[in-house]
Amino acid sequence: MKAELQQILKNRKLLIPILAVLFIPVLYAGMFLWAFWDPYEQLKDLPVAIVNEDAGATVEGETLQLGSDVTEKLVDGRQFYFQEMTEKQAEKALENKEIYMMVHIPSEFSDHVTTLYDEQPSDVIIDYVPNEGYNFLSAQIGDTAMEKVRAEVNKEIVATYSTKMIDGIDEMKGGITEAADAATKFADGTNSLSSGTTELKNGVLTLKNGATQFQTGFTALQSGITSYTNGVNSLSAGLTKATSSEGQLVNGISQASAGATSLTNGASKVAAGNEALATGIESFSQKLAPVLASLPEEQANSYKEALAQMQMSSKALAQGANDVSKGASQLSSGLTQAESGANKLYAAHQQLSDGAKTLESKSPELSAGATKLSNAATQLAAGSDKLVNGSEKVENGARALDDNMHVFADELEDGATEAASKSLNGDNTEQAAAPVSVVKSAVNHVPNYGSGFAPYFLSLGLFVGALLISIVFPLVLPAGEVKSGIRLGLSKAGVLAIVGVVQALLADAVLIYGLGLDVSQPYLFVLLSIVTSFAFLAIVQLLVSVLGDPGRFVAIVILILQLTTSAGTFPLELIPTSLQPFNAFLPMTYSVEGMKDAISSTNVDSVWQSIGVLAAFMAGAFILTLVFFQTKFRKNVATTN
Repeated sequence: MKAELQQILKNRKLLIPILAVLFIPVLYAGMFLWAFWDPYEQLKDLPVAIVNEDAGATVEGETLQLGSDVTEKLVDGRQFYFQEMTEKQAEKALENKEIYMMVHIPSEFSDHVTTLYDEQPSDVIIDYVPNEGYNFLSAQIGDTAMEKVRAEVNKEIVATYSTKMIDGIDEMKGGITEAADAATKFADGTNSLSSGTTELKNGVLTLKNGATQFQTGFTALQSGITSYTNGVNSLSAGLTKATSSEGQLVNGISQASAGATSLTNGASKVAAGNEALATGIESFSQKLAPVLASLPEEQANSYKEALAQMQMSSKALAQGANDVSKGASQLSSGLTQAESGANKLYAAHQQLSDGAKTLESKSPELSAGATKLSNAATQLAAGSDKLVNGSEKVENGARALDDNMHVFADELEDGATEAASKSLNGDNTEQAAAPVSVVKSAVNHVPNYGSGFAPYFLSLGLFVGALLISIVFPLVLPAGEVKSGIRLGLSKAGVLAIVGVVQALLADAVLIYGLGLDVSQPYLFVLLSIVTSFAFLAIVQLLVSVLGDPGRFVAIVILILQLTTSAGTFPLELIPTSLQPFNAFLPMTYSVEGMKDAISSTNVDSVWQSIGVLAAFMAGAFILTLVFFQTKFRKNVATTN
């Protein structure tokens, strides 16, 4: 063992490869772990388009722009590198592989949110469009991230809408309580109305009784007026007899005296009746005043007019009675003078005649007043009957209104109690069903993980195959006589080309027919696989031919860099920024990208572009290898000579 170690230490060509091999596990494990230590931490750098087409909505006079709110929240949250775009811009960016996915908020987003608590709410949808063919893992990461986005949006929307609902319920409870209080007050008012209608009915009955008494008094008054009229007639007859015959003067004076006595008695009755009538009218007016105040204006005015006519008739009757009384006094004075002396007979007779004429002229006025008073009494009696009937109807209606209002007040109180018992709080808001759903419609759909990782592992297999062929096949030593360095290089390349074609076809056959890989562009896929195999073989041939065993070590380092930077697993933006620049300069980047397009998309141009770049790598490595062989051949020829 000591001898072996000494030989290794003394032989630099052996020492350096061994040291390099010692670092392979460290490089492989360390590079992979460093590159993929926490790719989710870099999600904020993953470009994602957000398209907000929400037109907004109006709820109870308030404008809702939930699409803008969600967009602002997503951009500020930096869960991805969200970029606001129009739908056309986003679709173009997806096609050009400038973004990994598109989040689309439709125009009816806010409007559908307002229907969350309707009987048949509309679906609230956010469209999510990943480009699975661009990077399969990014789509899977997007699925998980979009669930978080959906949860956040749901939380915000439900919290906002539930707060509005709670405020509305609180307002409704307050309104119901106020309505219940108002109904209670109204019910109390109907109680007062019922009591007032009862008093009204009692007052109307009193009015009716007063009207009956008034009619009774007026009947007595009519009787007095009849007596008064008879007295006037008797007086007139006596005066006629006195005028026609002086001989019958004594008898006429006696009759006149009797008539004057009757007249005086009648006038007294009339005065007493009129005084009772005036008192009755005054009392009746006082009792009727509160009743008239509660009646409609038109009906009240009618009763007031009747009372005014009654009062005017009473005054006219009083005036007539006064005139009668005066006439009776004159008549009595004349009779006294007649009795005192015949010589004064003529003068007394003349005065008596004048008094009789006055009485006779006033009698029609008294009769007219009595007629008016009779009509007013009749109207008053009829009106009092109607008033009694109307007051009974008012009383019945007030009782019914009172009963209904108590029922209404009770129902409102029950409603307020029920609304209070169903009060919503924060717990109810958190338990509300999530309204927003995310609808995924992938671009360049990749059906499974195998299809998503096939470009990465196929490229890896072809590169490892190139490394292994360099071990089993001598890439520098000629099989026969060397006549030209270029011919040696071409012969070696020819063998490698056959190996490259065979290993590519075998790998493609296993993937397509063995594993069932669904390829969108199979012919370009096979061609790309062959060109990729050629490129890797050419690179490995160049490194091993020029550097020998250290060249294999360099090839392994290149492989490790390619596996971490080719975006075959995680998107390029999710690896450390210091590794990202290597992506553009390594061939596996283009083999992975081209195979993705060949498998899951119809983008022919992108596949041909990848084939062209890989062909350039192949051509470059092959030309350098030929130059190396030709240079070495010339050196060997020069040394031999």
